[in-house]
Amino acid sequence: MADTEFYNSINAAIGAHGKWKFRLRQEVARGTAGALVQEAGDYHSCAFGTWLKGLTAFEKSQPEAVDVIKLHQQFHGCASRVAAEAGKGNPDKAVALIDGELSDLSKSLTSAMTRWKLKTMANAA
Repeated sequence: MADTEFYNSINAAIGAHGKWKFRLRQEVARGTAGALVQEAGDYHSCAFGTWLKGLTAFEKSQPEAVDVIKLHQQFHGCASRVAAEAGKGNPDKAVALIDGELSDLSKSLTSAMTRWKLKTMANAA
């Protein structure tokens, strides 16, 4: 994979997941987040998930990639739980998940993606 493609894919994923978290918060506030349960939980269909699926087996086996893949799945699982809580009429629980677990996962995922990007870029130099 070209280094610039990798770098750009990681940067795009960081931005996209931040936007998703913001969108989810907006949908909870509007009372429409319940419709997002399946979409939120599908970590394969977002642009980053699609990109991850396209990595080689060797790339996916690297420790940094393993961490990112695991955290990406957890992020989407939590986002699905947020949407489900909102859909059950529990917006306070949904917001608490956004501000707690989802925020923590988002930070961890961003850090893991940044570590992966920096290691990959250092190895290419």
